[in-house]
Amino acid sequence: MAYKPTNGLGETLNGRQPAIEKESPSLLLNVEVELTEAERAATPNRIMETKISFKVNGQPHTITTDPARPLLDVLREDLHLTGTKYGCGEGQCRACTVLADGQSIASCTTSMSEIENQSIITIEGLAQGNELHPVQQAFLDEEAFQCGYCTVGMIMEAVDLLRADPHLAKTDVQARMQRHICRCGTYPKILKAIRRAAV
Repeated sequence: MAYKPTNGLGETLNGRQPAIEKESPSLLLNVEVELTEAERAATPNRIMETKISFKVNGQPHTITTDPARPLLDVLREDLHLTGTKYGCGEGQCRACTVLADGQSIASCTTSMSEIENQSIITIEGLAQGNELHPVQQAFLDEEAFQCGYCTVGMIMEAVDLLRADPHLAKTDVQARMQRHICRCGTYPKILKAIRRAAV
């Protein structure tokens, strides 16, 4: 029996070679772009990492990471200091507040490149041994918390506030603390605790 070529659909070609359509340049270009994007998607970690040195609670650290990475991620994931909380990720609720060279900052929106060679203090670094920081003690005494999620950020902000104005002679405490969100609504007790720590 003589072999009869087909076109793959069972249709006899009567000895003719099947026509091969040439790919258009635009189609080839599109495929090339798609492959390039696919390669990028498959390798999202191709980032220029760098060594960044800084101190946390008095201890020196050098981290090799993306300089744009948020400080909060490094504190929680690399250094396992989980006292600092992730709230909104946009610096609007301030649950993530820490001190950088004594100044309160939102660690969720502060990149590692911004704190290079600075000294960071987290809630874990406030107490001296078994003795709580005066602000921590005041929050306990006034029971200035409910769920406690925002408390860390509140305390760190108050520490910065009292460092700059120990007797609250110049500071409108309520205005200063407005950028901190307490979903439980314990603001009156928080303000009392801050004033108590100033005495």
